[in-house]
Amino acid sequence: MDVSTQALNCVNNINCGAMICDKDRKSCYNCFKDLFQGLEFPKSWTWFYLKRKLVILDAPYNQTNGMTREIYPVSSGLMSGDVICLKARLTKFDNLLLELWENGSGITYHFRARCDSPCSPDLNCSSSDCTIKNVVIDSNTNGQWSISPYTSFDYPFVLNQVFTVFFHIGPSSVDVYINQRMFKSFLTSRPPQVIRSIRVEGSLVVHELSV
Repeated sequence: MDVSTQALNCVNNINCGAMICDKDRKSCYNCFKDLFQGLEFPKSWTWFYLKRKLVILDAPYNQTNGMTREIYPVSSGLMSGDVICLKARLTKFDNLLLELWENGSGITYHFRARCDSPCSPDLNCSSSDCTIKNVVIDSNTNGQWSISPYTSFDYPFVLNQVFTVFFHIGPSSVDVYINQRMFKSFLTSRPPQVIRSIRVEGSLVVHELSV
């Protein structure tokens, strides 16, 4: 079966999440979302096509305050096997936020990289200013944060360098990969089908957000 036919079959199948082909793209097969166990980044001799249903390139960036603040609706919800890709660049260390929101006030998944040390008066939040940095992963139900958030001081981002984060959605978890390295698998209390929007906020330039 040729690549175009295989790709069309994947597009028309809601459960198809990706397509992998050999080096010459003569032999391809579809990967179904319910079989995704995690992300393995393809070797140089394969082609990997990840199906997308939402793609945002070069999101609006406020030059005045250096902030990005966007909410993207996913009205049909997410499903197990979906992969959110965020490619961006931090301009300050003060905040980076990605959240998966339900209707109302529920937050199924909260990912935040932040600076916990005070920034200088001019709010540069540079490396010298921000001596205490961490990443927090949590969830929120009816305005209440969970009793067991995850906190890491293994801070994976470098100021003004482009990074790529993949959020692999499972039936009861979200696995986050940062620059092709597994960072954390976090259990969620509600299924991905209840998610209705993706919120991205912080001192960053978003080059790509896709699902």
